[in-house]
Amino acid sequence: MKEVFAQGKRLRENYSKEYLRSTNNKEDFFAEQARSILSFSKDFTTVLSETEAPVSIRWFEDGEINACYNAVDRHAESTPDKVAIIYEDDDEKTVQLTYAGLLTEVIRFANYLVSKGVSKGNTVCLYMPMEPLALIASLACARLGAAHTVVFGGFSADSLALRIKDSDALWLVTADTTTRGGRTLDYISNVSAAVDILASSGTKTLAGVLFCNKDTKLRQNALVTKIEGNIEVNLLTEIDMQSEEMNKHLPCLNVPSENILFHLYTSGSTGMPKGVSHSTAGYLLYAALTTLVCFDIEENDVFFCTAEMGWITGHSYVLYGPLTLGITTVVFGGIPIHPDPFRLFRSVSRHRATHLYTAPTVVRLLQKSLPTHLVRPEDPNESTDDLTPAVDHIPDSPVSNRSIFMHGVTNAFERERYSKELPENSALKKIDLSSLRVLGSVGEPINKGAYIWFSMFFGDGKCPVIDTYWQTEAGGVMLSPLIGVTQFKPESASFPFFGMQPLVIKKDAKDVTETEEPGTNGILIFKGSWPGIARTIVKNHPRYESAYFPYPNHFYTGDEVCKDTEGYFWIRGRADDVINISGHRLSTAEIESAICSVEGVSEAAALGQEDEVTGQSLCIFVVASSNEDSALLFPKIKQALRKKIGAVVTPKRIVACPELPKTSTGKMMRRVLRKLLMGQEVGDISTCINPDSISHAKEILLQRPQ
Repeated sequence: MKEVFAQGKRLRENYSKEYLRSTNNKEDFFAEQARSILSFSKDFTTVLSETEAPVSIRWFEDGEINACYNAVDRHAESTPDKVAIIYEDDDEKTVQLTYAGLLTEVIRFANYLVSKGVSKGNTVCLYMPMEPLALIASLACARLGAAHTVVFGGFSADSLALRIKDSDALWLVTADTTTRGGRTLDYISNVSAAVDILASSGTKTLAGVLFCNKDTKLRQNALVTKIEGNIEVNLLTEIDMQSEEMNKHLPCLNVPSENILFHLYTSGSTGMPKGVSHSTAGYLLYAALTTLVCFDIEENDVFFCTAEMGWITGHSYVLYGPLTLGITTVVFGGIPIHPDPFRLFRSVSRHRATHLYTAPTVVRLLQKSLPTHLVRPEDPNESTDDLTPAVDHIPDSPVSNRSIFMHGVTNAFERERYSKELPENSALKKIDLSSLRVLGSVGEPINKGAYIWFSMFFGDGKCPVIDTYWQTEAGGVMLSPLIGVTQFKPESASFPFFGMQPLVIKKDAKDVTETEEPGTNGILIFKGSWPGIARTIVKNHPRYESAYFPYPNHFYTGDEVCKDTEGYFWIRGRADDVINISGHRLSTAEIESAICSVEGVSEAAALGQEDEVTGQSLCIFVVASSNEDSALLFPKIKQALRKKIGAVVTPKRIVACPELPKTSTGKMMRRVLRKLLMGQEVGDISTCINPDSISHAKEILLQRPQ
């Protein structure tokens, strides 16, 4: 694989030239990457076949491949003693698996699945904690040519049942218990309830449930009495996996490139979740290539992505991206602030991680929790009385040539403003983070304060922050800065990855020729396809076509974006996360960024509320940093909005809450907050990881009616 890492550097260093090649000669470019990075059992002769009506996308379709062989077997042959997985549990205990050891575990699990009738074309549902077994079970499915569909372990019984039913899963692989944040979580109750739901709905595709048992004292009879219905219930322990039957060699099944590798359900705020399907060769190539290039991967790197396997980031950047490249991946089974705010710092140091890829929510959580903060003195040269409306102004003016941050901040004032103040006895000073080379952000736009805090506290101001933009349907990074190539601008996702052809069109565009001018917000779409794009929605291809291809041969993201005069892309949020006040369209991301620039504000959510005069008025939910008096923040918030955006942005209501409702990926549940504002029932909150935040917000709104 040595030549692959050298190739990654060449691609990055020659970005402009290679990007043009990847768009002008897309098939040649990706054929070259596929043959270099992947091992095909049967080479392909056709690179891309696609049609517009019906939408059909096929990459390398006459080739044959196996994802497990690419991620495990070939490395077990060439570097058997290299560490593949480092696992850290909730109590900070660690386990390492070499590539040879990982292969042994995958073969054992695959043999067990075969004994239960799993084969090519079947789907296995995985409802598990973030442990190596989640990766092992996924790879075992891939070894057999079966699809896996991973369900986040925090989802409810209803959510689990829906995904089992929609995917026609043959087996459910789960756990009995796990520990998270010091609490023991029970999987059995949710699984039992989900099976009951399936039975009552007449679903008969599920043949059995496999509990990968930690508690050897757990009685099978107790499970059988809880899980009724005509399905098989099995317990699998480490002792079971040692049997001769489980350890016999089981070769990989080579499958067509377009064989479905996995289904993954998006957590949409309305309607039934969409189960998007990713193919084997195309997805595998794109996950590996984006890992290689975006993160400047070297042969002996240790890649630490904090994502769960229940989400696409876990699939692409915990499992398939790093392992396909043969590097070491960290599986994090803990919580970043448990048992204390220094947990994630210790984990990075303990494993000598070279990369840390996490969500802005995690960064802001650490900001709030740590007894350290960014110093933010007032700039004596900044005027505070500029109330000129600037409706479409973007923070730090992307239409200017000002580059805020590349190897540090740009001037003496900003160096002071964003300096890291640590007491001499700070626990953080004793933690060695020198192994880190690259930091990454994923899941939502990262505000400037969190961006620079991340780099200062984890990278001592020397580590670049790769602010990546992509979606579940994309399979991997779509927009990203590149190390050593791009001048980094906080809050900007920078430039398109190879093969990606972004356009910014008007919100009401009838066709793709109606593009927006630089500096103006519009809708982000991408021309054509790329290897990692999802191929369909489970059992609903018409929905796939209508949701993602309303414009022929162009992928619709549903996100609002601005492209500046230098070609940088600034993600503003979902297209429907826009507030219209007196005809002025205001991006919630822009408003929230301005609010979060106020010292003492940890998080913010901006929403539009019906107004008889202005159409909509601005309502803000804020979370104060620890020891901050929320009431004292309100005038500062108003001043910041007026100064950074304009006088038109005057909030009619500011609500201080202890926390905001979120999904496990860190996405704000604006739908819930909007319902609370309207005094309506919030509806399904099964994806909310902190439901108490909803009741708290409701109580505060009732106590302080408008």
